[in-house]
Amino acid sequence: MSTPTPAGLLPDHWAELQRSAIAADVAAANVGSWGPGTDRHWESERAELVAHARLKIQTESIAGNGCPQAQPGHLAGRLIALDKRYGHLQAGGWRSLSAALPGQEPFNQWKPDQARAKGRRDGRGNWAPLPGKSVRYEAPPQAPDGGGLLLPHVPERCWLLIAERQGLPLPDAATIAAGFWPWALATPGLQLLICEGFKKCLAAVSAGWAAVGVPGIQMGRRVDADSSERLIEALQMLAPGRRWLIAFDAEAKPSTAAKVAAAAGALARALRSAGGRVEIARLPLLPGTGKSGLDDLLAAAGPEA
Repeated sequence: MSTPTPAGLLPDHWAELQRSAIAADVAAANVGSWGPGTDRHWESERAELVAHARLKIQTESIAGNGCPQAQPGHLAGRLIALDKRYGHLQAGGWRSLSAALPGQEPFNQWKPDQARAKGRRDGRGNWAPLPGKSVRYEAPPQAPDGGGLLLPHVPERCWLLIAERQGLPLPDAATIAAGFWPWALATPGLQLLICEGFKKCLAAVSAGWAAVGVPGIQMGRRVDADSSERLIEALQMLAPGRRWLIAFDAEAKPSTAAKVAAAAGALARALRSAGGRVEIARLPLLPGTGKSGLDDLLAAAGPEA
């Protein structure tokens, strides 16, 4: 018997999440569809997506003389171009509904049904698409510090399973009412798993793992102007005294696998420097695939994978 589509999701999007071994209650708490057939209008989604970039254009644009840009036509042109860049959201899609650590704002991703073509500018400044390349997931341009951490809302069922499996005291009603992430922040004995992407993070939660997601394998840390490395703020808050398990994708292509391994190693070093204890999982490559993520493994082999 098929599981009914959770509220706030379109059937096609729910089918995609099911293929990633995401449970219905986890999907309902963390993912929403927008566009035709939903209560979420695409222009509202675009406005949220580009809010940081719009503010930067309006407050930090500089004219050729080095002074703040005050020409309304110039600013309007840049804002129009920004909105046009994300016009493909009109076709609909699904988005994360992330949680946040205390004192931080949520960081989200959008997955449009119609992907945006990836391109670059030539020597004359003309933009041209790259054949066969597209942007599948959109993250807020000009987000503070280059972006944040994807934190899932953890249903009580999963929360209790996580605590039981890790031998932690079960949270009381007041703790549950306050939310999972304040409890996690105050519980350094809770091991956290790091995945690339929100779907893998939700698949892990569905299987009884406490997990966070980074939007890309290099996005958990930053390299500053003096070449020093640091964690993004959310990971820095969670890192001290905690056990971590990094579970990035398995890749068939040797050069890509080497890049993924290097990124996992660099993130592990940064977590250890912040006081964490880190292990790196080596996921198996499923037969007949070019890459396999944690969600693929869970869908193929179940929660005990």
